[in-house]
Amino acid sequence: MALFALVPYFILRKVTNPIENLMTWAKKLNKQQLTQPAPDFHYSELNSLAEIVKSSLKSVQESLEREQQFLGYASHELRTPIAITRTNTELLRKMIEKNISTEKQLQVLDRIERASLNMTNLTETLLWLNRQTDKTVPLSTISLGQLTQQLLNDLHYLLNGKKVQIQIQTDQTEQQLPAVLCRIIINNLLRNALQHTNEGKIIITQSAHQLIIHNQDLSENMLENDLGFGLGLELIERLVKHYEWQYKNVAKDNGHYVEINFV
Repeated sequence: MALFALVPYFILRKVTNPIENLMTWAKKLNKQQLTQPAPDFHYSELNSLAEIVKSSLKSVQESLEREQQFLGYASHELRTPIAITRTNTELLRKMIEKNISTEKQLQVLDRIERASLNMTNLTETLLWLNRQTDKTVPLSTISLGQLTQQLLNDLHYLLNGKKVQIQIQTDQTEQQLPAVLCRIIINNLLRNALQHTNEGKIIITQSAHQLIIHNQDLSENMLENDLGFGLGLELIERLVKHYEWQYKNVAKDNGHYVEINFV
């Protein structure tokens, strides 16, 4: 009777041990383990269940990473239009109080509206990028030279208190390109060049589809000699890779040489 009583016990232990191992493994799953093969739990049904658990958690992890990436991109990209909106709102209020001409007030209002539209387009583009969709962004007729000049004016506040000379040469040729994506890329490249040049020179050259930005920082207290702002660089690389544009980013003495061809 004792022997017959032990047999079911050992059979039960043989079955329950793999289940307990599966439970322990599932509770301890982390980001690193999700990329590794699941252990063998001796039963095909348990192995299938382990794959389902791992697949579900991996999907949740990827979703969380995309959300974190979106928040990082959004906070990085929206800083400039938000700063433009706040600055020009304050300026418009002062102009109204001092009864400055309506024409000049409308110019300030145009900048606010442009910044607002820019925020809307940026948000939609970042959502598109976050979904990892294969859909393309609509093309429109734009002038890269005019866009570069406009963005440089918007970012000019980054040069306050700095001894930086800017040389810019552009043309008026127009191309069919995804305007919002070009805006994001050029804005990041210009922002990085302006922020990483404390004293020196920035040379900006645009011709047809090509844009070259070369900054040289001659100050003694140089900032880190890299393009900086990892989010901005990562975003540029993702967009360039998606559209297979030609892109070069080379570290030079006291600066960087960046070349991009929107073809």
